[in-house]
Amino acid sequence: MYHKLFDNIKYKADSWLPGVDPATLLPDGSVRTYGTWTGIHTETKKPFKLTSYHSMHFKDGKIIEGGDYFDVTGFMASFQSKDTVASEK
Repeated sequence: MYHKLFDNIKYKADSWLPGVDPATLLPDGSVRTYGTWTGIHTETKKPFKLTSYHSMHFKDGKIIEGGDYFDVTGFMASFQSKDTVASEK
């Protein structure tokens, strides 16, 4: 979906950190990253900058589970015109 709605999508990591098992607080082989996505909304041509957090768990060298955390509702709403928002009320 994102590749259809946005052009020039890039991710700049602020940090990459080892994940830990919540029960033991020991490294569990997972990875987490904090960073910023940038790009251009294809319909409105508005640039975006979105702060996010992602986690990835691995098995046999492949990602088997992940999580993406950011304000998706606010992000998508930022591309709506004022006319669209007013007509939805």
